[in-house]
Amino acid sequence: MQSVYLRASELTLGSVGWYESREVDLACDAVKVMWARDAREELRQCYRREGVNHLENCKPFVEAYLAAIAEPMFNGAAQGIKKVQAMSAKSDDAH
Repeated sequence: MQSVYLRASELTLGSVGWYESREVDLACDAVKVMWARDAREELRQCYRREGVNHLENCKPFVEAYLAAIAEPMFNGAAQGIKKVQAMSAKSDDAH
């Protein structure tokens, strides 16, 4: 989705739209954080519900959570995604 506002980093401090743009950026970031929390909670519930079968049955929830935390604002997300993908590749090769 293309934003109609410029990112705050594209404007100079004190320019007319800087404060409004920064407010929009913060609101978008807050929505992303809440979406990641919801995805994490769904994943947690799936793990508890599925028990020993969670590796097979919770894969869509894992992918949704990894997509949610793939944003640069989440520290360490890139390393976690690489680790999970490597583990997933090993488990796919084993089958």
